[in-house]
Amino acid sequence: MTMQPDEPFRVRVVVPSEPSIVRVVIPAQPAVTRRVERGDIGPSGLSAYQVWLSLGHVGSMSDFIVSLKGDPGNAHTTAIAQPSPSAVWTLTHGLNRYPSVTLVDTAGDQFLADISFPDANTITVRLAAPTAGTAYLN
Repeated sequence: MTMQPDEPFRVRVVVPSEPSIVRVVIPAQPAVTRRVERGDIGPSGLSAYQVWLSLGHVGSMSDFIVSLKGDPGNAHTTAIAQPSPSAVWTLTHGLNRYPSVTLVDTAGDQFLADISFPDANTITVRLAAPTAGTAYLN
């Protein structure tokens, strides 16, 4: 397979048990393995607890751990249906954030697509072929 310079492709990175080896697998291409030399170890930095203290907080390590728990987030899922097959879905959700997106076709199968976020309330889904289904946002 010959790839053109601007042609998109998927890369899967597999990190084996030895951290100095990275194996890059490009589908339909032979695997390439490279040995990466480790650099010098830099100076030790502050722990997260020490940074917390340096920001003016007072307390034990246990107090620091308790402080890490935030308020519960929004745990519900928003479902947006795309009832008619389309190669481009424009989803307006009004969540004012960039949610994770799970796509499911009308047969109930999950599928992948090119997903972009023009703004915090809109998702654009680009598909290889017109498809109907539902987008689940978390």
